[in-house]
Amino acid sequence: MALEPLIGAVIPARPLTPAQGDDPVRRFVVGQTLRGVVLRALPEGQTLVNFNGQQVALELGQRLAQGQTFLATVEQTLPTLVLKIAGNAPLPPLGSTSLPTDQAGATDSLGTRQTEVALSAAQLKPYLMAKQPFGDTLIQLQRYVAQNPLLQEFDAALLQRLTDTLTVLLPSEGDAPDAARLQAQVEQSGLSYEAKAHQILSGTAAAAEPQALRQDLKGQLLELFTTLDRASAPSGDLAEARQHVQQALQSLEFQQLANVFAQQEHQALLLQFLHPSLAGSHTARLYVRTDPGNAPEAGHGETPGYTLVFLLDFTALGPVRLDATVRGSHIAATLRTAQTAVADFMTAQTPELITRLQALGFEAAIHCRVEEQVPFEIEDTLTRVLRTDHSHLLDFTV
Repeated sequence: MALEPLIGAVIPARPLTPAQGDDPVRRFVVGQTLRGVVLRALPEGQTLVNFNGQQVALELGQRLAQGQTFLATVEQTLPTLVLKIAGNAPLPPLGSTSLPTDQAGATDSLGTRQTEVALSAAQLKPYLMAKQPFGDTLIQLQRYVAQNPLLQEFDAALLQRLTDTLTVLLPSEGDAPDAARLQAQVEQSGLSYEAKAHQILSGTAAAAEPQALRQDLKGQLLELFTTLDRASAPSGDLAEARQHVQQALQSLEFQQLANVFAQQEHQALLLQFLHPSLAGSHTARLYVRTDPGNAPEAGHGETPGYTLVFLLDFTALGPVRLDATVRGSHIAATLRTAQTAVADFMTAQTPELITRLQALGFEAAIHCRVEEQVPFEIEDTLTRVLRTDHSHLLDFTV
C-alpha cells in the first residue's frame, strides 16, 4: 500500500517489549525524527514497526508492505506516545563501510543477511563504480595488498589471515576445487559477513562461528582498512594498498546490495566463485532463484523448486551456459554452446555426470544443444533497473 495517504497523519503509538527496568517511552524525544521499518501486520488494524531497535505498534488504518520504510516525527511522549508520518525514508549514507541494517532480519538462500531496509536502485547507484568480477578483486588484493611488504609493519598476523583466505578463494592452476573447497569459498567470500556477525552478537552463533568470522574476507578487509585509515597521511605504495582495500570492500558491498535488492524484487541472486579451468579472471557466475510456484504450501508438503543458471567461460571449451531446474531430487538441465564439437564432447560426458548425480541421490535429465548465439550476459537486477527503470531482471527458460 502506498504511504502517501498517511503523510502528515498523527498516529497513536504503543511501544512493545520494553527492557527490564526501562520505560521505552523515554527512548523517544519530542521533535525527534525516526526511521521506521514495517515488520508485520498486527490484529485490530495495527502495524508493527521497528524504530531504531524499538518495536512499536501503530494504528495506521491501512496496510503497509513488510520491509517498507518511512520517516516519523515524535509529536508527544506523555501520557501516550504519538508520532506524525513525515514521508518516505532515504537509505542511510553510503559512506559507511558496512551494509545498512535494522534489528529485524533474516538470512537468504546464499547466507546473506537480509535487512528490513527497502532499497531503491537510485540510492545504490554510487556502488556501480566498484562493480567488477570477483576474480579481478581477489587478484588485485593478492598483488597489491597481500604481497605488499610495507603492510607487514602494521599487522603481520592480519595480513597472514588475509593471505590464507585468498589461498582458499584463488585456486591455483591444476588444483580443481572439490565440493568442500567450493563451500569454503562461499563461506569466506564476505557475502555473509553481516549474518555471521549478527549471530555472534545475538548469542545464536555456533561455537565455530567466531573463528569463521576471522576467516571472512570482508571482515579482514574492514580490519585492514581501519588500520590503514589510522596511519598518518599514507603515501606511495601504502596509499595504493589502501585504495585497493577500499575498492575491494565497495565491490563486495555492491554484490551484497545487488543481492538484497534482487531478493526484495523476487529476482535471481548472483553467486560468484573461482575455478582454474575458467578463462580470464577464472570467475564462474551462478544465478539462483527460488520458484514461488513450487514453494511449500501449508498442509500440502510441496517440494520447493529452484532455477539455476551457470555462466562458464572455459579456457579449453569456450563459453558454456547451463540452465537447470531442481525440484526435490529431480534435476532437468540444458547445456548450451555455440560449437558443435564442444556439444558433442559434453554429450559424451553426460552419462558420467548423471551417474555422479545419482550417487548423490538425484535423478537427472541432461541435454546438450548448439545455438548460434548463446545468451551469456545477464544483467543483475540493480543494473537493469538503473538503465531501464524496469523492476525485472530476467526470465529463465529451460
